[in-house]
Amino acid sequence: MPDTSDFNQLYREYRHRFIHYARTYVDDITTAEDIVMDSFIYYLENKHSLKNDSNIPAYLLMVIKNKCLNHLQRQRTHEEATRYLINRDN
Repeated sequence: MPDTSDFNQLYREYRHRFIHYARTYVDDITTAEDIVMDSFIYYLENKHSLKNDSNIPAYLLMVIKNKCLNHLQRQRTHEEATRYLINRDN
């Protein structure tokens, strides 16, 4: 079971900075907040696989960046598929 006080402190200390970082990739504040929350959850689920001396904020930044890039790729694919379907029907 993760130490909730350590997690809560990490969350309070870095949440706003991480949201700001995510916003450098995605324009929507809600999406940035969701990505940051998903990243914290991912960290909690995978904390056991990290070394004890891991730099947790740096790890979370890497997770956030990857989740942002994945989001942008899915968004781009969706837009391309939508354009294809619209052009096909015309």
